[in-house]
Amino acid sequence: MLETISDNVERFSWWVSISLFLVMAAYETLRPERAATIPAWRRWLGHFALYAVGLLIVVQFSPDRIGPWLVPADESRLPFSILRRIGGDVAVLVCGFLVMDLLIYSLHRIHHNMFTLWRFHSVHHSDTDVDATTTLRHHPVGFLVNAGAATVVVVSLGLSAWVFPLYGLCSLIINMFQHINGELPPWLDRTLRLVIVSPAMHRSHHSADPAHYDSNYGNILSIWDRLLGTYRVLTPAQQQAMVFGVPGYTEPRYAGFGWMLLLPFKLRRNGASRGAADETAREPLAQVEAAGSS
Repeated sequence: MLETISDNVERFSWWVSISLFLVMAAYETLRPERAATIPAWRRWLGHFALYAVGLLIVVQFSPDRIGPWLVPADESRLPFSILRRIGGDVAVLVCGFLVMDLLIYSLHRIHHNMFTLWRFHSVHHSDTDVDATTTLRHHPVGFLVNAGAATVVVVSLGLSAWVFPLYGLCSLIINMFQHINGELPPWLDRTLRLVIVSPAMHRSHHSADPAHYDSNYGNILSIWDRLLGTYRVLTPAQQQAMVFGVPGYTEPRYAGFGWMLLLPFKLRRNGASRGAADETAREPLAQVEAAGSS
């Protein structure tokens, strides 16, 4: 039954994603959390173009394409094959969901800790006006690394291909929600982040201050940040003072498709990579802390 549900999800995922995006975009327009610094149409064109290129890459690394190269003739000894015999498809779905979410959390941390990968991941962080379309703002090389690594790992463990569409749709929807530039009641955000990575929780990850963006790496579930020591909650004052973007690369031109493709090759370690923060990026936080102590 779950395989049939997965087939239907894959068939209608585009319509569901587009419909929910339009709802979120309307909410952002009516009740924005922050004022935009760059015309939305300019950013959106670049973001959708990047996503289109990324999708072409993801399709090439789909489980259906590379699975036969990774799965042995006898799949019965693979972990998820054993799990399916013991617990059925429900157990495969639950455990597969958790494994994939932990894997993406881990890949996200690696992208922040290896400068070579941070070059490409910085395209996502260079957005100075975070909104639902920021979800789509990933360099094609970043797509390649994530899609390739995730597929190789989970397929090698014997995870059924029908789990991917279910996790993928949940990931896209929650990622758009995480990046939404819309006001949410604080109580609702606090409640949501007991289970998922909420907008306020993820928004701090987009801060230009490395003390903030080296935290809250979760993709869907907030449990991994809590368990692995990367969970961070900012005060309302810190949230208000926070600025987005990669220090030194916040000019409007970096919102264009061409510049987003070139940014990884232009990026320099000083002020742009983890552990090498530009002191100017710390000023808003320093001002808040000084105000709070006075």
